[in-house]
Amino acid sequence: MKETLPKSMKSKFSFKLFKIGWNDVFEPSIVPVFWIMLFVSFSSGVVVTIMPDVTKLIGWHNKGLYFTIYTIASIVVRIFFSKTSDTYGRIPVLLYSVLVLAASMFLMIMVPSPLTVICSAILFGFAWGFNTPTLAAWTTDLANKNHMGRAMATMYIALELGIGLGAIFAGQVYQGITNNIPLPFLMSGILAIIAFLFLLRYHHNWQKNDL
Repeated sequence: MKETLPKSMKSKFSFKLFKIGWNDVFEPSIVPVFWIMLFVSFSSGVVVTIMPDVTKLIGWHNKGLYFTIYTIASIVVRIFFSKTSDTYGRIPVLLYSVLVLAASMFLMIMVPSPLTVICSAILFGFAWGFNTPTLAAWTTDLANKNHMGRAMATMYIALELGIGLGAIFAGQVYQGITNNIPLPFLMSGILAIIAFLFLLRYHHNWQKNDL
């Protein structure tokens, strides 16, 4: 491909160009997105780690059925409600979606049954159907336009970090003991509520500063 970088911005080759610092991958302007993504993605790590055993516990032979249900629910949201955050705003949509996520996680604190697992999967799919595209859109809203790639990288760092922490926490707590199943889901629900309170405070401060 033809080089598009202006000559004034070109520099001679140096091995120092391969050195990557924290400032090269983290965009401070999207810190609110980073924290919300971190809090909500924790639940994904928990679900991936524990849910196959939960489905086996309730007698489902297909361990991927929960993931099928929540994927379908997520796709439905993306198809029919993809413009919701453009119409009503990023934070109002996220306020509802993180509460739906919390409800999905709190359902799993109950004694697992086909009904609770199905309802949890549907709510989880609805939550992620709104969360992911809305957080991506909010990232583009907040980011420095010259650092858009860095901003998206920051968002995905939060996503992967949250999933990893959720998986580690769930694995350490669960350890194959059925009675330990509710705790990781409880923690996921609490983090979703923390995300809700963070968004509520951020929205209040934003409206106050706007006035």
